[in-house]
Amino acid sequence: MQCGPTIKAAAVYLTQYQLLPIERNRAVLGDLCGWAMSPGTIQVCIAAAQRTFAPAGDQIAAAVTAAPVAHFDETGQRVAGRLHWLHARPAPPPSLGTGAHAKHGRQAMDAFGILPGFSGIAVHDGWASYKDFRRATM
Repeated sequence: MQCGPTIKAAAVYLTQYQLLPIERNRAVLGDLCGWAMSPGTIQVCIAAAQRTFAPAGDQIAAAVTAAPVAHFDETGQRVAGRLHWLHARPAPPPSLGTGAHAKHGRQAMDAFGILPGFSGIAVHDGWASYKDFRRATM
């Protein structure tokens, strides 16, 4: 049985915006829509959405990189029961979330391209991994 674009969009929305784990996402879709979606199908939906929105993400990343001032932050989240870090580059519009990484520090920031190429003022919480970048701490 195949699902339509509304159910696929709901699966992506629940995992990527509401940050529900895939198993809870499956339960919600099953309870509300009567749809038993497999974890693999949810992953396929997420990958398709990522491909669709990649050009917009690239444009947002370029705008944040070129901004004279940008905010950088990270927060913990669970991925398969283990602590990972969600890194974000919020800026007065637009903003960009980068994804979860098992590392909290510079390794994750480099992997996501958080600050390379950014030459403006980085506003952040003073966390040590930001020390090599120009900044205004808040």
